Amino acid sequence: MTVREPGKEGRPEKSTGKIVPYFYQAILLGYNCDIMADILWKSLLACVTDERVSEATTALGEKKAAVTKGLKAALALVALGRGDDPAAAASLATHASLSEASASALLETARPLVAGVLAREFGGVVPDDAQAALLKAAPALPLPAASDPDGEKLALWIAPPIALLALGGLTFFLLRGGSPAISPATVMARATAAAPTALVAPAPDTDPTPLPTLASPAPEALAPVVAASPEPTAAPMLPTDAPSASPEASALPTPPSPLPTPQPTPAPTPSAAPGSIEEKLTAYLKDPATQPDKETWFDFDQLTFDTNKATLRDESMAQLDRVGTLLKANPSVHVKIGGYTDNVGSASDNLKLSSWRAENVRDALLNRGVVRERMEFEGYGVAHPLASNATPEGRAKNRRIALRVTKK
Repeated sequence: MTVREPGKEGRPEKSTGKIVPYFYQAILLGYNCDIMADILWKSLLACVTDERVSEATTALGEKKAAVTKGLKAALALVALGRGDDPAAAASLATHASLSEASASALLETARPLVAGVLAREFGGVVPDDAQAALLKAAPALPLPAASDPDGEKLALWIAPPIALLALGGLTFFLLRGGSPAISPATVMARATAAAPTALVAPAPDTDPTPLPTLASPAPEALAPVVAASPEPTAAPMLPTDAPSASPEASALPTPPSPLPTPQPTPAPTPSAAPGSIEEKLTAYLKDPATQPDKETWFDFDQLTFDTNKATLRDESMAQLDRVGTLLKANPSVHVKIGGYTDNVGSASDNLKLSSWRAENVRDALLNRGVVRERMEFEGYGVAHPLASNATPEGRAKNRRIALRVTKK
Protein backbone atom coordinates (compact mmCIF):
# COMPACT_ATOMS: atom_id res chain seq x y z
CA MET A 1 0.00 0.00 0.00
CA THR A 2 1.28 3.43 -0.95
CA VAL A 3 1.83 5.79 1.96
CA ARG A 4 1.73 9.46 1.12
CA GLU A 5 4.22 11.80 2.65
CA PRO A 6 2.69 14.77 4.43
CA GLY A 7 2.08 17.52 1.93
CA LYS A 8 -0.28 20.17 0.78
CA GLU A 9 -3.00 17.68 -0.15
CA GLY A 10 -3.54 16.88 3.55
CA ARG A 11 -4.39 20.48 4.42
CA PRO A 12 -8.00 21.74 4.22
CA GLU A 13 -8.77 24.19 1.47
CA LYS A 14 -8.82 27.91 2.29
CA SER A 15 -7.32 27.29 5.71
CA THR A 16 -4.21 29.42 5.29
CA GLY A 17 -4.14 32.26 7.77
CA LYS A 18 -7.36 31.19 9.51
CA ILE A 19 -6.78 28.09 11.59
CA VAL A 20 -3.65 29.35 13.34
CA PRO A 21 -5.28 32.66 14.39
CA TYR A 22 -8.26 30.69 15.67
CA PHE A 23 -5.90 28.58 17.72
CA TYR A 24 -4.29 31.56 19.41
CA GLN A 25 -7.71 33.13 19.90
CA ALA A 26 -8.77 29.97 21.73
CA ILE A 27 -5.73 30.28 24.02
CA LEU A 28 -6.55 33.91 24.82
CA LEU A 29 -10.16 32.95 25.62
CA GLY A 30 -9.06 30.58 28.40
CA TYR A 31 -7.73 27.45 26.68
CA ASN A 32 -10.97 26.63 24.91
CA CYS A 33 -10.39 22.93 24.31
CA ASP A 34 -13.49 22.49 22.19
CA ILE A 35 -12.26 25.03 19.63
CA MET A 36 -8.83 23.40 19.39
CA ALA A 37 -10.35 19.94 19.05
CA ASP A 38 -12.71 21.11 16.33
CA ILE A 39 -9.82 22.67 14.39
CA LEU A 40 -7.74 19.51 14.69
CA TRP A 41 -10.61 17.22 13.68
CA LYS A 42 -11.46 19.27 10.59
CA SER A 43 -7.82 19.27 9.55
CA LEU A 44 -7.65 15.49 9.95
CA LEU A 45 -10.86 14.97 7.97
CA ALA A 46 -9.36 16.95 5.10
CA CYS A 47 -6.78 14.17 4.76
CA VAL A 48 -9.52 11.63 3.96
CA THR A 49 -9.71 12.40 0.22
CA ASP A 50 -11.43 10.25 -2.40
CA GLU A 51 -8.10 9.58 -4.09
CA ARG A 52 -6.48 8.32 -0.90
CA VAL A 53 -9.50 6.19 0.02
CA SER A 54 -9.63 4.65 -3.46
CA GLU A 55 -5.94 3.72 -3.36
CA ALA A 56 -6.34 2.15 0.07
CA THR A 57 -9.46 0.25 -1.03
CA THR A 58 -7.62 -1.25 -4.01
CA ALA A 59 -4.52 -2.13 -1.98
CA LEU A 60 -6.37 -3.68 0.95
CA GLY A 61 -9.22 -5.36 -0.92
CA GLU A 62 -11.77 -3.98 1.50
CA LYS A 63 -15.05 -2.12 0.98
CA LYS A 64 -14.77 1.61 0.38
CA ALA A 65 -17.16 2.53 3.20
CA ALA A 66 -15.20 0.41 5.67
CA VAL A 67 -11.89 1.95 4.55
CA THR A 68 -13.31 5.48 4.89
CA LYS A 69 -14.59 4.80 8.39
CA GLY A 70 -11.37 3.04 9.37
CA LEU A 71 -9.10 5.82 8.08
CA LYS A 72 -11.02 8.49 10.03
CA ALA A 73 -10.82 6.44 13.20
CA ALA A 74 -7.11 5.72 12.61
CA LEU A 75 -6.35 9.45 12.26
CA ALA A 76 -8.11 10.16 15.54
CA LEU A 77 -6.36 7.30 17.32
CA VAL A 78 -2.92 8.46 16.17
CA ALA A 79 -3.69 12.09 17.07
CA LEU A 80 -4.67 10.98 20.57
CA GLY A 81 -1.43 9.02 20.94
CA ARG A 82 -3.20 5.65 20.98
CA GLY A 83 -2.00 4.39 17.61
CA ASP A 84 0.88 2.42 19.11
CA ASP A 85 -1.32 0.63 21.63
CA PRO A 86 -1.13 -3.18 21.18
CA ALA A 87 -4.92 -3.39 21.08
CA ALA A 88 -5.42 -0.46 18.71
CA ALA A 89 -5.41 -2.52 15.50
CA ALA A 90 -7.87 -5.09 16.86
CA SER A 91 -10.20 -2.38 18.19
CA LEU A 92 -10.05 -0.48 14.90
CA ALA A 93 -10.76 -3.68 12.92
CA THR A 94 -13.87 -4.35 14.99
CA HIS A 95 -15.01 -0.73 14.78
CA ALA A 96 -14.75 -0.44 10.97
CA SER A 97 -15.48 -4.09 10.03
CA LEU A 98 -11.96 -4.60 8.64
CA SER A 99 -9.37 -7.31 8.96
CA GLU A 100 -6.71 -6.71 11.58
CA ALA A 101 -4.03 -6.50 8.88
CA SER A 102 -5.99 -3.78 7.04
CA ALA A 103 -6.48 -1.90 10.32
CA SER A 104 -2.73 -1.98 10.98
CA ALA A 105 -2.06 -0.65 7.46
CA LEU A 106 -4.50 2.24 8.00
CA LEU A 107 -2.76 3.14 11.27
CA GLU A 108 0.56 3.27 9.40
CA THR A 109 -1.02 5.51 6.76
CA ALA A 110 -2.43 7.82 9.43
CA ARG A 111 0.87 8.43 11.24
CA PRO A 112 2.57 10.69 8.62
CA LEU A 113 -0.73 12.46 7.89
CA VAL A 114 -1.26 13.33 11.53
CA ALA A 115 2.36 14.41 11.91
CA GLY A 116 1.95 16.84 9.01
CA VAL A 117 -1.26 18.35 10.43
CA LEU A 118 0.26 18.76 13.90
CA ALA A 119 3.42 20.36 12.50
CA ARG A 120 1.46 22.95 10.54
CA GLU A 121 -1.34 23.77 12.98
CA PHE A 122 -0.12 22.99 16.52
CA GLY A 123 3.65 23.01 16.46
CA GLY A 124 3.94 19.23 16.29
CA VAL A 125 2.05 18.17 19.47
CA VAL A 126 -1.62 18.09 20.45
CA PRO A 127 -2.08 19.75 23.87
CA ASP A 128 -3.20 17.30 26.54
CA ASP A 129 -6.36 19.24 27.31
CA ALA A 130 -7.34 19.26 23.62
CA GLN A 131 -7.04 15.49 23.45
CA ALA A 132 -9.98 15.04 25.81
CA ALA A 133 -12.07 17.49 23.79
CA LEU A 134 -11.16 15.67 20.58
CA LEU A 135 -13.13 12.69 21.84
CA LYS A 136 -16.28 14.85 21.69
CA ALA A 137 -15.57 16.26 18.23
CA ALA A 138 -14.64 12.88 16.67
CA PRO A 139 -17.22 10.10 16.17
CA ALA A 140 -17.46 7.11 18.48
CA LEU A 141 -14.00 5.50 18.41
CA PRO A 142 -12.69 2.13 19.64
CA LEU A 143 -10.17 3.73 21.98
CA PRO A 144 -8.01 1.47 24.17
CA ALA A 145 -7.74 2.41 27.82
CA ALA A 146 -5.44 5.38 28.39
CA SER A 147 -2.22 4.70 30.25
CA ASP A 148 -2.42 7.98 32.21
CA PRO A 149 -5.43 10.01 33.43
CA ASP A 150 -6.21 12.90 31.11
CA GLY A 151 -8.32 14.60 33.75
CA GLU A 152 -5.34 15.41 35.97
CA LYS A 153 -3.41 16.93 33.05
CA LEU A 154 -6.44 18.99 32.07
CA ALA A 155 -6.77 20.31 35.64
CA LEU A 156 -3.07 21.25 35.77
CA TRP A 157 -3.36 23.02 32.39
CA ILE A 158 -6.41 25.12 33.27
CA ALA A 159 -5.73 25.85 36.96
CA PRO A 160 -3.09 28.65 36.47
CA PRO A 161 -5.21 30.95 34.22
CA ILE A 162 -8.25 30.48 36.49
CA ALA A 163 -6.17 31.41 39.54
CA LEU A 164 -4.79 34.50 37.77
CA LEU A 165 -8.29 35.55 36.73
CA ALA A 166 -9.57 35.24 40.32
CA LEU A 167 -6.58 37.17 41.66
CA GLY A 168 -7.12 39.97 39.14
CA GLY A 169 -10.79 40.28 40.11
CA LEU A 170 -9.93 40.42 43.80
CA THR A 171 -7.30 43.11 43.17
CA PHE A 172 -9.79 45.21 41.19
CA PHE A 173 -12.35 44.92 43.99
CA LEU A 174 -9.86 45.97 46.66
CA LEU A 175 -8.57 48.92 44.63
CA ARG A 176 -12.13 50.18 44.25
CA GLY A 177 -12.51 50.17 48.07
CA GLY A 178 -14.90 47.27 48.25
CA SER A 179 -18.03 49.41 47.69
CA PRO A 180 -18.93 53.07 46.90
CA ALA A 181 -18.28 55.38 49.84
CA ILE A 182 -21.34 56.69 51.74
CA SER A 183 -21.08 59.71 53.94
CA PRO A 184 -22.21 59.61 57.61
CA ALA A 185 -24.86 62.25 56.89
CA THR A 186 -26.40 60.07 54.19
CA VAL A 187 -26.50 57.09 56.56
CA MET A 188 -28.28 59.15 59.26
CA ALA A 189 -30.75 60.53 56.77
CA ARG A 190 -31.63 57.06 55.48
CA ALA A 191 -31.99 55.72 59.03
CA THR A 192 -34.29 58.59 60.06
CA ALA A 193 -36.48 58.18 57.02
CA ALA A 194 -36.78 54.43 57.51
CA ALA A 195 -37.58 54.60 61.27
CA PRO A 196 -41.29 53.89 62.08
CA THR A 197 -43.15 56.82 63.67
CA ALA A 198 -44.82 54.58 66.28
CA LEU A 199 -41.51 54.18 68.04
CA VAL A 200 -41.09 57.94 68.70
CA ALA A 201 -41.96 58.68 72.37
CA PRO A 202 -44.35 61.68 72.96
CA ALA A 203 -43.28 64.65 75.05
CA PRO A 204 -44.35 64.58 78.73
CA ASP A 205 -46.73 67.55 78.43
CA THR A 206 -48.46 66.42 75.24
CA ASP A 207 -50.87 63.95 76.91
CA PRO A 208 -53.46 65.78 79.17
CA THR A 209 -55.05 62.54 80.44
CA PRO A 210 -53.16 61.05 83.41
CA LEU A 211 -52.75 57.32 83.62
CA PRO A 212 -55.01 55.57 86.20
CA THR A 213 -53.28 54.59 89.45
CA LEU A 214 -53.97 51.51 91.55
CA ALA A 215 -55.21 52.05 95.12
CA SER A 216 -52.67 50.99 97.71
CA PRO A 217 -54.06 48.82 100.55
CA ALA A 218 -54.09 50.18 104.05
CA PRO A 219 -51.30 49.01 106.40
CA GLU A 220 -53.78 47.34 108.75
CA ALA A 221 -55.12 45.25 105.86
CA LEU A 222 -51.74 43.61 105.52
CA ALA A 223 -51.51 42.60 109.19
CA PRO A 224 -53.54 39.35 108.96
CA VAL A 225 -51.46 38.26 106.05
CA VAL A 226 -48.21 38.81 107.93
CA ALA A 227 -49.54 37.03 111.00
CA ALA A 228 -50.63 34.05 108.98
CA SER A 229 -47.32 33.61 107.27
CA PRO A 230 -45.55 30.37 108.36
CA GLU A 231 -42.33 30.16 110.25
CA PRO A 232 -39.12 30.01 108.27
CA THR A 233 -38.58 26.55 106.86
CA ALA A 234 -35.89 24.59 108.68
CA ALA A 235 -32.91 23.18 106.80
CA PRO A 236 -33.59 19.73 105.36
CA MET A 237 -32.44 16.83 107.51
CA LEU A 238 -29.90 14.32 106.32
CA PRO A 239 -31.18 10.81 105.60
CA THR A 240 -29.68 9.53 108.86
CA ASP A 241 -31.79 12.04 110.85
CA ALA A 242 -35.10 11.18 109.16
CA PRO A 243 -37.83 10.52 111.79
CA SER A 244 -39.91 7.39 111.80
CA ALA A 245 -43.16 7.43 109.89
CA SER A 246 -46.09 8.92 111.78
CA PRO A 247 -49.37 7.00 112.30
CA GLU A 248 -51.06 9.37 109.85
CA ALA A 249 -48.45 8.59 107.21
CA SER A 250 -48.77 4.86 107.77
CA ALA A 251 -52.52 5.11 107.44
CA LEU A 252 -52.27 6.46 103.92
CA PRO A 253 -53.27 3.91 101.28
CA THR A 254 -50.40 2.41 99.27
CA PRO A 255 -50.49 3.01 95.55
CA PRO A 256 -51.82 0.06 93.60
CA SER A 257 -49.27 -2.12 91.82
CA PRO A 258 -49.32 -1.92 88.03
CA LEU A 259 -51.50 -4.43 86.32
CA PRO A 260 -49.65 -7.19 84.48
CA THR A 261 -49.43 -6.76 80.73
CA PRO A 262 -51.86 -9.17 79.10
CA GLN A 263 -50.04 -11.76 77.02
CA PRO A 264 -51.50 -12.84 73.69
CA THR A 265 -53.21 -16.19 73.87
CA PRO A 266 -51.56 -18.62 71.48
CA ALA A 267 -53.76 -20.10 68.82
CA PRO A 268 -54.94 -23.57 69.79
CA THR A 269 -53.24 -26.40 67.93
CA PRO A 270 -55.79 -28.36 65.89
CA SER A 271 -56.45 -31.56 67.69
CA ALA A 272 -56.43 -34.94 66.00
CA ALA A 273 -59.82 -36.45 65.29
CA PRO A 274 -60.62 -39.82 66.88
CA GLY A 275 -59.42 -42.61 64.65
CA SER A 276 -57.15 -40.30 62.62
CA ILE A 277 -53.68 -41.24 61.45
CA GLU A 278 -52.13 -39.13 64.22
CA GLU A 279 -53.99 -41.03 66.95
CA LYS A 280 -53.25 -44.45 65.46
CA LEU A 281 -49.59 -43.63 64.80
CA THR A 282 -49.09 -42.28 68.34
CA ALA A 283 -50.50 -45.44 69.88
CA TYR A 284 -48.36 -47.60 67.59
CA LEU A 285 -45.15 -45.76 68.51
CA LYS A 286 -45.89 -45.91 72.26
CA ASP A 287 -46.62 -49.64 72.25
CA PRO A 288 -43.33 -51.49 72.90
CA ALA A 289 -44.83 -54.73 71.59
CA THR A 290 -45.29 -53.40 68.04
CA GLN A 291 -42.50 -53.87 65.55
CA PRO A 292 -42.16 -52.44 62.03
CA ASP A 293 -43.41 -54.70 59.22
CA LYS A 294 -44.50 -54.36 55.58
CA GLU A 295 -48.24 -54.87 56.18
CA THR A 296 -49.06 -52.13 58.74
CA TRP A 297 -50.03 -48.92 56.93
CA PHE A 298 -51.69 -45.80 58.32
CA ASP A 299 -53.94 -43.93 55.88
CA PHE A 300 -54.07 -40.12 55.84
CA ASP A 301 -57.74 -39.26 56.20
CA GLN A 302 -57.60 -35.47 55.65
CA LEU A 303 -55.37 -35.10 52.58
CA THR A 304 -56.91 -33.87 49.33
CA PHE A 305 -55.39 -33.08 45.94
CA ASP A 306 -56.48 -31.17 42.87
CA THR A 307 -58.14 -33.43 40.31
CA ASN A 308 -55.61 -35.34 38.21
CA LYS A 309 -52.80 -33.35 39.85
CA ALA A 310 -50.32 -33.81 42.67
CA THR A 311 -51.03 -30.38 44.21
CA LEU A 312 -52.08 -30.53 47.87
CA ARG A 313 -55.05 -28.39 48.81
CA ASP A 314 -55.12 -26.00 51.76
CA GLU A 315 -57.32 -28.24 53.90
CA SER A 316 -54.52 -30.83 53.96
CA MET A 317 -52.07 -28.60 55.83
CA ALA A 318 -53.48 -29.10 59.37
CA GLN A 319 -52.97 -32.87 59.32
CA LEU A 320 -49.53 -32.50 57.78
CA ASP A 321 -48.62 -30.11 60.62
CA ARG A 322 -49.66 -32.64 63.26
CA VAL A 323 -47.92 -35.58 61.61
CA GLY A 324 -44.76 -33.50 61.15
CA THR A 325 -44.80 -32.56 64.85
CA LEU A 326 -45.26 -36.21 65.82
CA LEU A 327 -42.34 -37.37 63.67
CA LYS A 328 -40.06 -34.65 65.02
CA ALA A 329 -40.94 -35.72 68.56
CA ASN A 330 -39.73 -39.24 67.70
CA PRO A 331 -36.42 -38.63 65.88
CA SER A 332 -35.51 -42.33 65.69
CA VAL A 333 -38.59 -43.23 63.63
CA HIS A 334 -38.22 -43.82 59.88
CA VAL A 335 -41.24 -44.00 57.58
CA LYS A 336 -42.26 -44.79 54.00
CA ILE A 337 -45.01 -42.88 52.20
CA GLY A 338 -47.11 -44.66 49.61
CA GLY A 339 -49.40 -43.21 46.96
CA TYR A 340 -52.47 -44.96 45.47
CA THR A 341 -55.14 -44.16 42.83
CA ASP A 342 -58.35 -45.61 41.47
CA ASN A 343 -58.56 -47.41 38.12
CA VAL A 344 -59.80 -44.43 36.08
CA GLY A 345 -57.35 -43.74 33.25
CA SER A 346 -54.30 -45.66 32.08
CA ALA A 347 -52.29 -47.69 34.57
CA SER A 348 -49.04 -45.92 33.63
CA ASP A 349 -50.53 -42.48 34.19
CA ASN A 350 -51.98 -43.56 37.53
CA LEU A 351 -48.61 -44.96 38.60
CA LYS A 352 -46.89 -41.64 37.83
CA LEU A 353 -49.63 -39.63 39.57
CA SER A 354 -49.45 -41.77 42.71
CA SER A 355 -45.66 -41.37 42.85
CA TRP A 356 -45.88 -37.59 42.43
CA ARG A 357 -48.47 -37.30 45.17
CA ALA A 358 -46.39 -39.38 47.59
CA GLU A 359 -43.36 -37.26 46.80
CA ASN A 360 -45.29 -34.04 47.48
CA VAL A 361 -46.38 -35.35 50.88
CA ARG A 362 -42.75 -36.24 51.66
CA ASP A 363 -41.68 -32.71 50.65
CA ALA A 364 -44.43 -31.18 52.81
CA LEU A 365 -43.13 -33.06 55.86
CA LEU A 366 -39.60 -32.09 54.90
CA ASN A 367 -40.64 -28.42 54.97
CA ARG A 368 -41.99 -28.99 58.49
CA GLY A 369 -38.58 -30.04 59.82
CA VAL A 370 -38.53 -33.82 59.31
CA VAL A 371 -35.10 -35.00 58.13
CA ARG A 372 -35.02 -36.24 54.52
CA GLU A 373 -33.02 -39.39 55.38
CA ARG A 374 -35.86 -40.59 57.62
CA MET A 375 -38.43 -40.66 54.80
CA GLU A 376 -38.86 -42.52 51.52
CA PHE A 377 -41.77 -42.62 49.10
CA GLU A 378 -43.20 -44.84 46.37
CA GLY A 379 -46.22 -44.79 44.04
CA TYR A 380 -48.27 -47.97 43.64
CA GLY A 381 -50.92 -46.72 41.20
CA VAL A 382 -54.05 -48.90 41.11
CA ALA A 383 -52.47 -51.68 43.21
CA HIS A 384 -53.69 -52.59 46.71
CA PRO A 385 -57.25 -51.12 46.48
CA LEU A 386 -59.22 -50.83 49.71
CA ALA A 387 -62.62 -51.06 48.00
CA SER A 388 -64.19 -51.80 44.66
CA ASN A 389 -63.62 -49.28 41.91
CA ALA A 390 -67.13 -49.90 40.58
CA THR A 391 -68.68 -47.18 42.75
CA PRO A 392 -67.72 -43.53 43.36
CA GLU A 393 -67.39 -44.24 47.07
CA GLY A 394 -65.00 -47.13 46.48
CA ARG A 395 -62.88 -45.10 44.07
CA ALA A 396 -62.66 -42.27 46.63
CA LYS A 397 -61.30 -44.73 49.24
CA ASN A 398 -58.71 -46.06 46.81
CA ARG A 399 -57.35 -42.57 46.07
CA ARG A 400 -55.22 -42.17 49.17
CA ILE A 401 -51.82 -41.58 50.77
CA ALA A 402 -50.60 -44.04 53.42
CA LEU A 403 -47.64 -44.16 55.81
CA ARG A 404 -45.70 -47.17 57.10
CA VAL A 405 -43.13 -47.21 59.91
CA THR A 406 -39.89 -48.82 58.76
CA LYS A 407 -37.87 -48.18 61.93
CA LYS A 408 -38.86 -47.27 65.49
